[in-house]
Amino acid sequence: MKTELTGLLLWAVLQGKERIREECFGMACVEAIVRTYPANLWINIEAQFGLGHSILEKAILGSLQVVEPERLIKFLEWTTSNALEQNQICWAMGAASDPSAYFDFLGFLTSLLILPISKDNKWPKRPCQLPVGLLVDKGFFLVDLHGQDRIGLAGYIRDKLRHRAETWTYDGWLDDIKPETSRLTGTVGELLHRTTMGYAYKCKAKVPCITEWREGHPYLPGDAVEAFKFWLHTLEIGAPLCITFSNKFRCQGWWLNGS
Repeated sequence: MKTELTGLLLWAVLQGKERIREECFGMACVEAIVRTYPANLWINIEAQFGLGHSILEKAILGSLQVVEPERLIKFLEWTTSNALEQNQICWAMGAASDPSAYFDFLGFLTSLLILPISKDNKWPKRPCQLPVGLLVDKGFFLVDLHGQDRIGLAGYIRDKLRHRAETWTYDGWLDDIKPETSRLTGTVGELLHRTTMGYAYKCKAKVPCITEWREGHPYLPGDAVEAFKFWLHTLEIGAPLCITFSNKFRCQGWWLNGS
């Protein structure tokens, strides 16, 4: 039965982006996606985020109706390839991902998936074949990590700052780390990538931005190194970090105004 469902997804991929919506639209395609992934993945999602089976199915169906054909094809290609080759599928739960942060459920799902060889890294990576989900413009994002998540991300950022000290130029450092940060797993990984990759940061907050750290004020980093240091500061003191990319919301605590 699982092989037949995988074949349904593979057939949809082979039809190309012009017909992918016609071939992978209804509940048969939803069931194929659900059955192709490990049952424990869905159990973990329900336990962590309260998304029961019927809600999951509706969320996946909704994604099939809105996700761009190119991204859907890449997702299904990765899904069917792993199923046919019987590769191990790994995922990360915890506070690192947030379903409400994504435009569609498939974007959230891909944020959970990690490379098996990176599962013991300070911060795991997602498979490079999986497209990044689109973050919604909801005004603000809250990064509030605890335990091993907080320790791991702090360690990762320290490593990158240490690498900056060993790199001749700032641009050379950015060129080194961009490919890696673009593959960090989870909503938090995507936010770290987005808030540290700007060459020229602009203030988009409701109130004037400041260039030094102060609670309740939007901090505008001068460059990616300063943004990394600000992230690290909030992680080390165990404080939530509010990140905004627009002027739709005002934060009260530690506040980073993203570019």
